[in-house]
Amino acid sequence: MTKRWIVVADSARARIFEAGRGSELNEIEDLSHPESRLHEGDLRTGATGSRQQRMPTARSASGPTTPAHDKHTEGFARDISRYLDDARHRGRFEELIVAAAPAVLGELRDHLNAATRACITREIDKNWAQQSREEIEQDIEKVLTQ
Repeated sequence: MTKRWIVVADSARARIFEAGRGSELNEIEDLSHPESRLHEGDLRTGATGSRQQRMPTARSASGPTTPAHDKHTEGFARDISRYLDDARHRGRFEELIVAAAPAVLGELRDHLNAATRACITREIDKNWAQQSREEIEQDIEKVLTQ
């Protein structure tokens, strides 16, 4: 029997399941990134921001910036990718299904190594990270039988 993992992720949480008999999923890991839940203004650390000029109505940004939330999403996707790359290398799975919020799915594609990407049999651009295990089982079953 092929060892299949299912990853469901958003910018703040990644849950990893191992496929059992039938459509049963066993949760084996729950990774979290609480910084991604913070409000954008609470995430700014060391940001360049804007500066006030002598004329009271003139403001200028001190350079283009990437929103802090995007940086945290990328960092969390990198962490998830490292975890999955290591697990694949250790032989913990052979097949991978990834269901993630679209922005996270894109970041995972960018950060997974080629060998781990080759294990992906299905990508689903849905955010199921906050659903119950039972709801995820049902949604995965629907997708796999289409």
